[in-house]
Amino acid sequence: MLLAGWLDGACEGNIFALCELLGCNDREEDVLRALRVVFASERHKTLIDAVQIDLSAVQHADVLVLRAMADTQRGEAFMDKFFANTIEYTNVIQYYSVDDFASRHLLELCKSVDMGDEAGRKALENVVRTDFLSSHHVSDQTVAYAVRAMRRAMLDEEATLRILLEIVRQDILADTIDENEDGTDAEAPSDEDREWRNLRALNVVKETLRICKQGESSAAASNSLCRSLMEVAVVPQLLCVREDIRQIALECLGLFCLLDRSGTEAKTNMPLFIQASKTDVPSIQELTSQVLVDFLMVFDFSTEQAERNGDGPDASFSHMAEMCVDMLSENLTHADGCMRSIAVQGLSRLLFVRRITPNPTLLSRMLIVHHNPTTEDDAQLRQCLSVFFPAFAMSAPANRLGLEDSFKQTCRILTSAPSTSPLSTIPVLQVAQFIVHLTNATSATRKQGMPSSDDVGRSADQIHERLAETVLHEIIDAVESDEINICRTYGRILTGFRLTCTSDNQGQIQILRKLAQSAMEESDDKRLTLALKRFRDRMTAVLDKAPAVVVQENEANSGEQLIEGGAEVCSPENVEADHEDAHSAKDAEDAEEEVQDDADKRHLSGDAHPNEVILEEASEVTAPSEVTALSEQGSSFETGKKDVATPSRLSLESRSKPVEDSSEATPRRRSTRLSNLRDSIHTSRTDVDEPSAVSEDGFETTSESESQSDFEDENYDYRNFDEELQDDFVGAKVASNRASQRRSGRSRKSLAR
Repeated sequence: MLLAGWLDGACEGNIFALCELLGCNDREEDVLRALRVVFASERHKTLIDAVQIDLSAVQHADVLVLRAMADTQRGEAFMDKFFANTIEYTNVIQYYSVDDFASRHLLELCKSVDMGDEAGRKALENVVRTDFLSSHHVSDQTVAYAVRAMRRAMLDEEATLRILLEIVRQDILADTIDENEDGTDAEAPSDEDREWRNLRALNVVKETLRICKQGESSAAASNSLCRSLMEVAVVPQLLCVREDIRQIALECLGLFCLLDRSGTEAKTNMPLFIQASKTDVPSIQELTSQVLVDFLMVFDFSTEQAERNGDGPDASFSHMAEMCVDMLSENLTHADGCMRSIAVQGLSRLLFVRRITPNPTLLSRMLIVHHNPTTEDDAQLRQCLSVFFPAFAMSAPANRLGLEDSFKQTCRILTSAPSTSPLSTIPVLQVAQFIVHLTNATSATRKQGMPSSDDVGRSADQIHERLAETVLHEIIDAVESDEINICRTYGRILTGFRLTCTSDNQGQIQILRKLAQSAMEESDDKRLTLALKRFRDRMTAVLDKAPAVVVQENEANSGEQLIEGGAEVCSPENVEADHEDAHSAKDAEDAEEEVQDDADKRHLSGDAHPNEVILEEASEVTAPSEVTALSEQGSSFETGKKDVATPSRLSLESRSKPVEDSSEATPRRRSTRLSNLRDSIHTSRTDVDEPSAVSEDGFETTSESESQSDFEDENYDYRNFDEELQDDFVGAKVASNRASQRRSGRSRKSLAR
């Protein structure tokens, strides 16, 4: 719209005036883009048809208009309008060969000019060879356009290579011939002239290697003509003192290696590029780093292939590939911004196409570079990583597992950074939330055939549960080390998790709730305790919805409602059996009441009482208040009461456990911690119909089965009770439980109907 306004308003429909206003001499690429937009519009079709150019007095704006017209869909028709045949086109190029700007764009028009005339092609070949490739006044930038025009005129790659090899040999050997013919009386060519000839030959070889087609690369690399070009012009200049000549020689060598599809040349010359990327000047280091990345992208130097081939040459090549990756990883923190950008782009490409395995250390360094304030002004680096991480996480579940492994390492690096380091200014919460967002399984697209778990059985659908568990472990370890700031940081990270309970992760959610409770008991910081309490309450609310979730999933899968506590599936055919079960349940309740009354009488009369010796032994390892609570629990167990809560075994064990300061003991402590939690959760699952309740103060009250288990864990002995009382009580209790399960199953089935 803006271009149309300028063209119709300020320029009054004059396309050449628009080129002058946009700055055709200094901003030729921008002018070309603007002209392509104008010529692609149907609105200005009549304007394009009315364009007239005098080829005898071509200006810079004229050649840009011709170039833009050649890039349109009707490019060949436009060129036929201005150039009747190839001979006329060749004459125009020869006439403007002294003008570098005009000749460069006129040579590019050859792709739209009809090359069907053999005489015209021969004339174009001679003009390009004499007036451009062998001329001193032609710039190195124009040489690339001349080589492409030569390739267009020859129509045969092998013939083009032969002609270009002849030109290179004449340019390189010209100073030697002059010296041999003139002898001692002849004036030797100056060093400046010799360097110009070498540089011109290298530019010709570089563009020649670029125009070789990838499909014919294997034949081109093995061809004697291509090897002769390398031996004559490139190899002698690899050790040249001038940086620009040495840089072009290395670029030519890299192109030649890429054309060899077997990878033999790349494997042979890789040590040279590695050495240059470490010790040479910065411009050559940037070039060789890009070449090494291209080698790793094109050729397979994987460790698996080296292991299959044994200790042969592939093993050393795999080692060199690992050296390249290590070098790129080190360049992520390079002082030069260009080296950082090259390393980021190279590693992103290699990771995305899985040429290298996602390494937690490497991903951690890339995440830190992405959020480092020192890279804020590097737009290219930030843009590359902003596109890479979401695409990398969504491409495969294994990539999300790699990001999960880098979470703990990244958080530890940022939380332990000294105040003088730029890493201390990176918001840990922002980085953690970014990783949590990347590992969200709901936003990922699972490709067909891609595994959703790794070799050790970790599922990519439960990453957030494992990350939350890692954060809770870090909080507990930081509390033991009295690192309050780190605890608060992890507490803020913990509040960012949004977990849902399914049949697969229900046990994991219970472990998270127990870990949060354990961390609350050990924490003295109010802010951290509040964050942990919110997380624990959220997990409790999630678990409260767990039975409904499980029932819905089972109904969707099988069409039946399965009760975990052993309830039977009700159907219309066994309604009469349900009535009979109701009568038997009533009889069992009456029997249980009689046994309980008998137990009360025996207890009051002193015939049945707990073992006092065992109570005395237990008082030596527990507090008096705890012994009293346990004694009261035993009495309530006899009388069938359920209103006395047992102190948490987890809290007792955590208070009596000594603090280990060694970092090596962290995995052992976490393993013990998880083992205790699983035992506690297994105990709480013994009676599904009587779930744990939450009291007003936020702590869980244990069920009767949990109280019995805890009572037995504290070494209480029931063998001193009356055997007859125990048999009657147990029998009635079993009958009552079975009847209760049948009743709950029938009631749930009725509600479902």
